Amino acid sequence: MAGEPPEPPEVFIDGVPGALRLQREGDIGHYLAANDELSQIAMSENASRAILSEIAEDYRA
Repeated sequence: MAGEPPEPPEVFIDGVPGALRLQREGDIGHYLAANDELSQIAMSENASRAILSEIAEDYRA
């Protein structure tokens, strides 16, 4: 909401044995770095849609 302080970064890991919530900067640094790297190499939304449409067409053929 406008005017409210931003929420601190948080990593939520859900797995078979249970969930884990990381909030300390030292704990989440690797996850933030991985997210930044994936954001840089990921295709755009339009490119993703286009390739998925191509795959769907090939599958239907």
